[in-house]
Amino acid sequence: MVDSVMMGGVNGYAISAYTKAPNAALAFVNFATSYEMITRRNALLGIAPARADVAAQIGGLSETVNDNLMAGRIAVMPSTKAVAQIWTPAQTFFSDLAKDPFRVPGEQKYLTDEALRKGLEKVADLFRYPHAELGGEIMREILHTANSKVTASMLVMGLGQLLYKQWAKGILFLAVQLGYIYYLITIGAKNLFGFFTLGNVESNLWYGIEGDNSVIMLIMGVLAWIVTILYIAVYISGIKDVYATQKRVEAGKPPKRFKEELAELLDSKFYQTVLFLPIVGVCVFNILPVVFMILVAFTNYGGNIVPPVLVDWVGFANFKKILALGEFAPTFFKILQWNTLWAILSTAINYFGGLGLALLLNKKCVKGKVFWRAFPILAYAIPGFITLLGFKFMFSYGGPINYYITEMGKQAIGFLDLDAKWSARIIGLLVNAWISIPSSMLLATGILSNFGQDQYEAARLDGANAFQQFRYLTLPFVVFATTPVLISQFIGNFNNFGIFYFLGLYVDGYFLASDTDLLINWLYNLSIDNNYYAIGAAISLLIFMITSTISLVVYVCSPAYRQEGTYR
Repeated sequence: MVDSVMMGGVNGYAISAYTKAPNAALAFVNFATSYEMITRRNALLGIAPARADVAAQIGGLSETVNDNLMAGRIAVMPSTKAVAQIWTPAQTFFSDLAKDPFRVPGEQKYLTDEALRKGLEKVADLFRYPHAELGGEIMREILHTANSKVTASMLVMGLGQLLYKQWAKGILFLAVQLGYIYYLITIGAKNLFGFFTLGNVESNLWYGIEGDNSVIMLIMGVLAWIVTILYIAVYISGIKDVYATQKRVEAGKPPKRFKEELAELLDSKFYQTVLFLPIVGVCVFNILPVVFMILVAFTNYGGNIVPPVLVDWVGFANFKKILALGEFAPTFFKILQWNTLWAILSTAINYFGGLGLALLLNKKCVKGKVFWRAFPILAYAIPGFITLLGFKFMFSYGGPINYYITEMGKQAIGFLDLDAKWSARIIGLLVNAWISIPSSMLLATGILSNFGQDQYEAARLDGANAFQQFRYLTLPFVVFATTPVLISQFIGNFNNFGIFYFLGLYVDGYFLASDTDLLINWLYNLSIDNNYYAIGAAISLLIFMITSTISLVVYVCSPAYRQEGTYR
């Protein structure tokens, strides 16, 4: 027998598994404590070996740790990589201190009290200065302990920096404030006011009255609010910055020079430098359109009320029309039922179809795997728009399917007629499967390639059949790894515009929709084809709330969230 000490994880798994699968548990223990596995764990993870023979071969620190472990002088096997995770807020002093005992003599940093004191001062700076991410606590501290120079910056941006003789930084903050004041005087105040009124003067071309454009005023109002929020963020950062200087001076240190600040922006704060322009771009090109769309849902914009007619705020009136009143409510709930069923069925078909293909092509008995994998990939590579048009032609009256039906003496079938309903829906499911299964197959193939065969061998030793192996080993592992992708596929199918876009014909019992339409198709029909912009915006908000709620609930209840460390 070789002297060894098993880790708690190995013991715990073996004990819990032995009662139900003794052969698999013993096979796992033998695998986990083998010479090769202990050596590999040391090489890859830095874990001190639990076998005396491995520790003796490696020597050095590993042998010392193992000797102390066997003698009972230590109770936990340390990892040279794990100690780096003791505390690593921005790679601070404590991470460095934890690794110091493992450095070779001559390279250790903290052998004297003076070295430890300097390290602790750096950590104290992290909590003393505003940039230590203390959030609202630091603002309350500033209000209670700020000196006159910080108070001056609260009144005039950059004044505190100028009083500390930080000229360049003070001028920049002051320029920001002057620029915002100029913006307010020229157009900013007008845009903020127009955001609430959406205009007071209606255009009249006959009398030469230009009037107000409510939609433009809404967009410019949203932009004005974004500019104001960014200005407030810069204003707060200026106050925090001058307060940090106050603390440095009180600690007997000089204020930072502008060159030092620039050096930090290219070093420890480089992330702020590279994220500045992307954040501005996101505000203008992403946040602005999304906020505009959300706000449109609370107006009467659409139908006959489009510029030059003035638009008004109507609160939740559009949501009442969709959910409770008028001609929209029956159509909304009919489409919602079909939309939910469609999302569940299409996601399940695509996911398990792709997983089934991946499992089939992973079989050793399958010959020419590369050749067979090429066919689904080609279907995936062809643009979906072309595939949709091709399937529409195939199932049309003049298509090949009806051609062979008529050749057999039968009457042509209207697969996509107005009253087709379920045949059209089934065709939609099949078309979506044709387009989406290849991507699921590629995903499942990559995940299955990372799943070791040892557990399958242990399960076969324990008498598990193929279905049991799939149910208890393959499926949990694949679902665990693909839960975020599965949720994204569900959302994509819920909002799958293209599949039924070509089948969209209005039928009785629906308001500007057909029985194959999804909510996203109905939204398009209402807003683009019939100018119901506010109703369309309200539907898009409802879609967001439905999909986000389902996604959040599914993810929180999934093993990927609740058992995050299972397959690590």
